Amino acid sequence: MRPKLLLLGLMAALIPGPALATGSEPHTAAPLPPLVYLGLAVGTLALIVFASLKVEKLSAKVALFLSIGASTYAFLHFSGGAEDVLHHVYHVDYPQFIMIPALTLLMASMNLLKLKVDDDFKPGWFMWITIPIIGNFATTWSLVPIAVSLFPVLKKRYPQDYWTKMILMFIFGANILALGTVLADPPQAYWAVQLGNAGTPMSFFYPISQFWLFILLTWLLYGAMLKHIGVEFGDFNLRAILPRFESIGNVLLAIAISGCLAYALLALKGYEITIFLGVVFVATFALAMSRGKEVRHNTVHWCSETFTIFIAFFAVVSFMHVMLENMTITNELMVGFVMGLTWMADNAAAFAAGYPQFAGNEQLMLWYNLHPSVTQGSMTPLGNGPQIVTFLVIFTAMGHVSAGQVFREWFKVGWIFAPYLLVWTFAAMALHGNMTMVNQLLTGVVAITVSFAFMWFAETTFNVTPRQKSQH
Repeated sequence: MRPKLLLLGLMAALIPGPALATGSEPHTAAPLPPLVYLGLAVGTLALIVFASLKVEKLSAKVALFLSIGASTYAFLHFSGGAEDVLHHVYHVDYPQFIMIPALTLLMASMNLLKLKVDDDFKPGWFMWITIPIIGNFATTWSLVPIAVSLFPVLKKRYPQDYWTKMILMFIFGANILALGTVLADPPQAYWAVQLGNAGTPMSFFYPISQFWLFILLTWLLYGAMLKHIGVEFGDFNLRAILPRFESIGNVLLAIAISGCLAYALLALKGYEITIFLGVVFVATFALAMSRGKEVRHNTVHWCSETFTIFIAFFAVVSFMHVMLENMTITNELMVGFVMGLTWMADNAAAFAAGYPQFAGNEQLMLWYNLHPSVTQGSMTPLGNGPQIVTFLVIFTAMGHVSAGQVFREWFKVGWIFAPYLLVWTFAAMALHGNMTMVNQLLTGVVAITVSFAFMWFAETTFNVTPRQKSQH
């Protein structure tokens, strides 16, 4: 099948429709024990990872991912008890979600944010200050085209460990620090939509009023880590924070697309998001098709794989949702499920799974659900949509890295910060979400101390974050 026809077929297949009628009232209980659904979720995830690691041909990947989604849908539909889950996951959540990565993929395939920097450009200030700001105010998905643009800069300047630096940027910029605004990450957007539907709109800066001390301490840790692994900072000036871009016209187009994303997430609801962003996608896709053979190839390849890999990931989400709907668990155990689902299949899915449990308690929603779902995405390359697309779709398709290398490098870097996040999680649970400024300050001091101690142990024992000097 020709690539263009393949993508057009996928787009047509993804048009949302009504939930399938069963001819009877939905069952209220799952026909299988809950842990069976956990096993199915883990097995499905293993199949997705296998495809990412071993299957190189695009058509084979697409066919496998579609088969996973179709078989999951059919199994849950005909086994009964999951009609509501299927409706929300595949008829509501997926159509609203998929247009966001699709648009950022188009920005990346056209390289709208291509940097124009001198050979002696030192990226430290840009990575420390600008990247978290972009992640919070223009969604973490905006880091996808930024990463495509920054990649050759890092590779040229730090040929020995550019992957470590790129992964560290995503760990903090797209995950741990993405708690400043409603627009930053999908979990905040999901919560805002739920509150908006209930008639109580969420403030744009609401999360930061609860997390600002955590963000400040983590931001300082991020800067220390950048210095530690050899990222150079240079003189502090405007060009260090905001380097030149190759084309102002392309930058304006990227800003326009980002503006459409922000408008859709903040002002629209339900299928309005899908329809509006779908129109923007079609117009931008047509523009990308006019920009030469390489751009056309990248656009079709990246979009095809992204549309379908998330169909497969949403199968994992479906199994986990069915399991959780048929279990009665404590709040503390739900935190564990939120963390695990984040590691397996994206933070937005994890937050949505925990939402019903904490809907009646704002503090628990913040510290038992939002905080772990956003920050724990840093632990694996599967923990956040932007890094799935950037590393497992774009960089692997471009031949820069294999999927196996992505997993190895990510685990080598990401789990260095597991103790830091666990201290915050355990403190929040011990205090039942009562994370006052004093409690946050004390927790932060302990967390940073534990983090540096673990980092020293990991470096001296396993050499997992070697210090690299600039080659210039």
